[in-house]
Amino acid sequence: MKKIALILSITGIFLVLCIINIKEPKIVEISSIGYKSINKQVKIAGEVVNVQVYENNFTILTLKNKNERINVVCNCPNVQKFANVEITGTIQEYKKELQLNADKIIISSSYRSK
Repeated sequence: MKKIALILSITGIFLVLCIINIKEPKIVEISSIGYKSINKQVKIAGEVVNVQVYENNFTILTLKNKNERINVVCNCPNVQKFANVEITGTIQEYKKELQLNADKIIISSSYRSK
């Protein structure tokens, strides 16, 4: 009986850890991102208003939602200006500015910047 309880406990813990790692964050507004968000994973949606592609496809996107902007660092030279996107990534500080290091980019037609 103790072996069964132990196996069920370990299985339950494993499932919880898997669910935590799979669950994506909710979409947040750029205005809600601050220095307390550094090293945290966030998901933002907005319109690409600027694209800068450098060597080895290193790309910096400027993303806008409402009246706020944030730079997004990615290896995504195919994302075009005025594309509506959802980006999941980690907030980092670079030269005293917050930026999003993208892990996942989804081009979406449902978001409209206001």
